[in-house]
Amino acid sequence: MRPEQIPYGVKDFKRIRLEDFYYVDKTAFIRRLEARANFLFFVRPRRFGKSLLCETLRCYYDVAEKGNFDRLFGGLDIGRDPTANASRYFVLSLDFSQVNVCTGKTWADKFGAYMDQQLDAFITEHEAFVGDMPDIKAVRHRPGAAEKFSAVVAAARLLGLGVYVIVDEYDNFTNEIVSTAGKVPYKEITHGTGFYRGWFKKFKGTCDRIFMTGVSPVTMDDLTSGFNIATNITQEEEFNAMVGFTAAETRRLFEDFQGTGRFADAAEGHLRTVKAWYDSYCFSRPCAGRETLYNCDMALYYLGKLVASGRPPENLVDANIRSDWNKLRAILAAQRHAETYEGVLPLMEQLVRGEEVSFPLADCFPFDDICDEKYFKSLYYYYGIVTMSRVWRGNLQFRIPNESVRSGIAGCMREAVKDVFDAEDACEAMGCKHGLPGWPDAFGRACRDFFDTRPVQKVRTLSLFSGAGGLDIGFSDAGFEIVDAVEIERKFCDTLELNTGKGKRFANSRVNCIDIREFSGHRLGKIDFIVGGPPCQTFSAAGRRANGVLGTTDARGVLFREYVRLLKELRPKGFLFENVYGLTGAQGGKAWREIQDSFAEVGYRIFSRVLDAADYGVPQHRERLIIVGVREGEYKFPRPTHGPDSLAKTPYYNAGTAIRGLALTEEEQKPGLGGRFGHLLEDIPPGLNYSYYTKEMGHPRPVFAWRSKFSDFLYKADPDAPVRTIKAQGGAYTGPLHWGNRFFALSEYKRLQTFPDDYEISGGKQVAVKQIGNSVPPQLARMLAISIQEQLFGVQFPFRLPCLNAEDKLTFRSRKHDVMERYRRKAKSEISKLPKAEFVRKPYRGDFFCRLSDKFKFERCDPCKGAFRIRAEGNDVLSVSVFDEERKGDGPSFVIEIASRGLAWDIPFSRVLLSSYSESERSFTVAWKAFENMVSEWGIRADLVQLNGYYQYAPTLDCKCRFLRPYKHADIISKVVAGEDVRRIVSEAELIRDWNMSGPEIVEVALELRKLGYEVRNNKTNPQIEPGMWLIPYAFPTLNHMSVQLGKEIR
Repeated sequence: MRPEQIPYGVKDFKRIRLEDFYYVDKTAFIRRLEARANFLFFVRPRRFGKSLLCETLRCYYDVAEKGNFDRLFGGLDIGRDPTANASRYFVLSLDFSQVNVCTGKTWADKFGAYMDQQLDAFITEHEAFVGDMPDIKAVRHRPGAAEKFSAVVAAARLLGLGVYVIVDEYDNFTNEIVSTAGKVPYKEITHGTGFYRGWFKKFKGTCDRIFMTGVSPVTMDDLTSGFNIATNITQEEEFNAMVGFTAAETRRLFEDFQGTGRFADAAEGHLRTVKAWYDSYCFSRPCAGRETLYNCDMALYYLGKLVASGRPPENLVDANIRSDWNKLRAILAAQRHAETYEGVLPLMEQLVRGEEVSFPLADCFPFDDICDEKYFKSLYYYYGIVTMSRVWRGNLQFRIPNESVRSGIAGCMREAVKDVFDAEDACEAMGCKHGLPGWPDAFGRACRDFFDTRPVQKVRTLSLFSGAGGLDIGFSDAGFEIVDAVEIERKFCDTLELNTGKGKRFANSRVNCIDIREFSGHRLGKIDFIVGGPPCQTFSAAGRRANGVLGTTDARGVLFREYVRLLKELRPKGFLFENVYGLTGAQGGKAWREIQDSFAEVGYRIFSRVLDAADYGVPQHRERLIIVGVREGEYKFPRPTHGPDSLAKTPYYNAGTAIRGLALTEEEQKPGLGGRFGHLLEDIPPGLNYSYYTKEMGHPRPVFAWRSKFSDFLYKADPDAPVRTIKAQGGAYTGPLHWGNRFFALSEYKRLQTFPDDYEISGGKQVAVKQIGNSVPPQLARMLAISIQEQLFGVQFPFRLPCLNAEDKLTFRSRKHDVMERYRRKAKSEISKLPKAEFVRKPYRGDFFCRLSDKFKFERCDPCKGAFRIRAEGNDVLSVSVFDEERKGDGPSFVIEIASRGLAWDIPFSRVLLSSYSESERSFTVAWKAFENMVSEWGIRADLVQLNGYYQYAPTLDCKCRFLRPYKHADIISKVVAGEDVRRIVSEAELIRDWNMSGPEIVEVALELRKLGYEVRNNKTNPQIEPGMWLIPYAFPTLNHMSVQLGKEIR
């Protein structure tokens, strides 16, 4: 009885043997491998059985599998005559394709985390052998992969065992680095003292055996420069058939399943198909022309489909195989040489026609030489695009091995050769210069000229939620005629009207300044395309930070339905819908599903991606969700034209270049922000924000708590990089701010958002900046429009804009951590030059007078009627007392004790006691504000929120309050000060229970707390909070005269 299961995609040898899978016996090669050198290196194309071979070796040699030996190898070639080394090693099995490259760490950290994980798993699997060893206990479950590995090696020596390291996909990790970050970090880790090279030297110096597999020898050449790690057996005759299936093995496989009735028709016809599509690989010169191999993975794929359905697969090329060759595309793109690519196209065409080619096969070469033509061709062999066919007149001949490669992979590679896009070349093809200040504007003019001078039909386009026209600018430049623009806000409409009319940018457009719910497209005639993005506030980051997003439960969040209504009415060929990326997560994904379903219901297939504007030539990082819907066919997003994800690795367009040469007034160039925090900007290094002044950064006089502000607070732009997102609304310290310690001028904002210099924006600067910040950068819109023209409307530009495949991943998110680490190092370098701070001399004594306005403005003052007197003194404990003229008696009204929750809090006292000898209820607030003022005056933190930390994180302060005299709602205030029902959204029912009162009384108490300066939120103050829910963010009063919450009513 033959096994029942087909092991397609299964690389676990143990599972195959124990769970009734079919197994093609390759174990005789173990004996051959053992007879060779102890350190071996072997490469084959992907999906050829290398991983299963590695697992087979692990099970054979690992002492932990000794008890399973007969079950695993009984009846197999090696099981009938095992070698003396069976089950005599500690085997560390590694698969470098499993290194998580998406974590926000350095490359060394990413790799170290994987090694830590694997060594922990190894120790657990070998518990019976090493569990009680002191050296193992000392390193277990702790970071430090190198120490763990040394402990494992030492344990093996104590037990008289060898150490065998098996590395599968040894080059996958480095390929990921090349494809996402380029060759500089690749060279750093593989040369000299690079950590990746260091690990291989460690393996070579401590292990008894090493077996390494991968796809190409490129990384191995770089790793072994100066020393040899392993013997390369890749092309040796005796190992030609070690992975893959021979013709006899493939025939036996199909006949075994046909013979047991697993499929009805004769095996012979299927074998002919499988041979044509998956056979003819050869990896050793002596075998060329006489012994070929089948791709075992593809043969099993075919058989699996046949057995499951009774029919061969409709698609004879597994979809997974295309993604494998996309990796080669990315590697080649990292080293772009035009002459090499120009030589490749004829070679590919020659191969696709079925012709043979001859070239010297390189068995090793460094990455720097990858685009040398002789090495470039060799990569085709290692990736399975060509294979050895025969030796003719002493020269090794190569050809495409089968129809699988010819129909799928070769086509993919032809696209890759054409796909290499260079922004500089594209601009030159359009007659403009890339990289100069304002080049996107020049590129836009060139695009307009392209359409104006050619008999190309303009795409009649309706613009919805038009704003200041960012999308409209980009699309109109790329041949889309904006017929009508619909916008409700008057200031935006004014801007659109300034740029609409004869001789202006939107020459034939009409501005409709109305609510979209009142707009009908009945008079428009044929509309080919619709662009626009409904209001995004309900899905935005600001909304999320204010405790959740409203999404489609807010009136603004359902305006997309009007978009859908007009799609249904006008039936354009396609549309582009833009919004914040938070939309996909709103309401747990419910809003996103509703939007997708709505578009589908009116006949559109949608394609979506989150894109970063900087990837497309905008000097600003701005992540937006872009949805493109089409009635027929499909759409692919354009590949980034700039940054690490661009094929040509074109550097980002930086802020310094973008604004260079603009004529500014003296007032616009004047440095300084003013206000409470304006002076802090000067010392912040470009690229950083308020976090420069935090304890976590090491600042000796921290002003702010970590993550207590939005990331754009006091954010100073770096002239050598794109700026962070320009916001539509912000406060006095909202960045990006100029590296010259000032606000950007309006003309500079326009450049940073890629608005044309001559585009008129209505209103004063504040209104204009809001319009800019609400807009899609025209350059991003322009590139999207070009890709839509190419794919939906068949327009051919003088350049080819490459596209992203569905499986292609963009890396702007994963790179954020590396960028922040660079700026963190920059900050620490600057901070190290600052003198150590001394906050307060002890024993301390300080008296002052102060007053507190009805809007909680606290200020020190001279003695006067109505002023409070503050007395502060202490050595170990700081006592802050409040007095006024009217108090009778000796004892305090209340005492508030403040201490740290076990964390260093930078207050030079063990505790702080606040007390009041005043009859005024306001003295409670005055006591807190006086202490806050002292914290600020001493330079410890800007305010109590900064001292305590933002309410969504664990608080630093531990507070208690005792009222010693009658005080309204004293028990509830004491609970709030102690942190009960604080920092989290609580239900009214919880407050009724905890405060021991009725529902209507909750509002009254909330109003009393507001009178004391507490911030109290509910659905009235923050619509994101559900009705019947309450939030008191802090245990102390935080309202001040500038608080937004002061203007909000809680009932």
